[in-house]
Amino acid sequence: MNDLTARRGFTLIELLVVIAIIAILAAMLFPVFARARESARKASCGSNLRQITMGFLMYAQDYDESLPNYNDEDLWATWSTYNMIAPYTKNPNVYQCPSASLDYVQSFIPVATSSYIYCYALYNSASAINNAQVFSYPKVTPRMAMVTYPSQKILLWEATDAHDGHSNRPLCRRHFAFVDGHIKFLDTRNLTPRAQVVRYDPNWTWDAAGGIDFP
Repeated sequence: MNDLTARRGFTLIELLVVIAIIAILAAMLFPVFARARESARKASCGSNLRQITMGFLMYAQDYDESLPNYNDEDLWATWSTYNMIAPYTKNPNVYQCPSASLDYVQSFIPVATSSYIYCYALYNSASAINNAQVFSYPKVTPRMAMVTYPSQKILLWEATDAHDGHSNRPLCRRHFAFVDGHIKFLDTRNLTPRAQVVRYDPNWTWDAAGGIDFP
């Protein structure tokens, strides 16, 4: 073997083969990494919602079993603006899901100030809910005793289907927080029956606080 043969480098074809193999491996691994990252964000989102829920429940304990209310028709989406639970959450970063920026949320809920929605069945009367008059006044100050089924009544819920692909489809899985304090990642399609035009909107619980959201 002469010196020229011993020093021979990779041919162009060999380099292209190596690059192709690397590209194939990258294409296989990137989706795995993306899913792992989204799984972590999903867990963080659920943790955020849990902290907010505990803030709402601690507020109720301190204010004669009353949930937050400042008599605003947009309370469902703007509750974090007049943040009545700030002393209990401390960190405003928990109001945003890491998978859904506020700009993204506001692209379809312009008045939203958080990634999480406060169910307006909890600050409107049953009559207003049943007659689709939730944007009228006066609002009621919701009390814990009004909630007949706290383990089945939504307190807060995720505004988007961020963990299902950022398309805001009504048929999706989202984080839901319940009045008894537990959090679940549930399919919106499993909501209890309600008016067809708002079939998959978690806000519209028949009989308001006395109703059942998930059977």
